[in-house]
Amino acid sequence: MAGWRCDNCNYLHIPSNLYERIPSRCPVCGSRRLKMVNDEPTHPNLSEYIKRLSRLKTLEASEGEEERKKLREQGIHVLLEDENRGELKDYLTKEEASRYLRMVKEYESALAVLGGAVVVVEKNSKIRQLLGVSTTKLRELIKAAEG
Repeated sequence: MAGWRCDNCNYLHIPSNLYERIPSRCPVCGSRRLKMVNDEPTHPNLSEYIKRLSRLKTLEASEGEEERKKLREQGIHVLLEDENRGELKDYLTKEEASRYLRMVKEYESALAVLGGAVVVVEKNSKIRQLLGVSTTKLRELIKAAEG
């Protein structure tokens, strides 16, 4: 893939014509900070994330927190390590549930069950395009946010 990206708004343009020139300004935001990109898109390995999430149940507390922190840095927020423990309202505070509900509704985050864990995946995460919003978990999250 060869194209250009705007450093200001992160707009990516892949030209249909091999000899298409880079414009002087970004068509989206008008910035002049355009750079050539020549890289292949990385396809995330979803099974690796599923393995990591399913291992959370078996890890000790300190190791589990460290793994959760690493996942959070990659845009994956673990709401519940094992979905079979019960509903989200039993484990999340009203404020936490409201925050995650806002992420799903306003910021286009995914809400899914991966490896037995209930997760919210941010829009900028590698695996976001592979996941959607679970309607049953969304209902549980709404109930938890209402109190």
